[in-house]
Amino acid sequence: MSDLISRQDAIDLADDLRDYISVEGYWAWIERLKGLPSAQPEIIRCHSCKHWTRTIGEMRGFGLGICDFHNAEYVTCNGFCHWAERREE
Repeated sequence: MSDLISRQDAIDLADDLRDYISVEGYWAWIERLKGLPSAQPEIIRCHSCKHWTRTIGEMRGFGLGICDFHNAEYVTCNGFCHWAERREE
């Protein structure tokens, strides 16, 4: 299980600590929290990936295709991997 926290929860915690730190320190901390990148990557499903080509079925729902990145057949349209690249259409 991942140890992710919500950015908003961290900001709310900083609000609770506002009385214990300087105003400048508080706002600097808030800006740093807001600038943190998302820890959850975008999930690109196979049907939206440029490496997947539909062979049978529908593009979404039930569909099978070929993944040319992995050289694999019978890949479901709702699958995903971290090598996915969004299809440009």
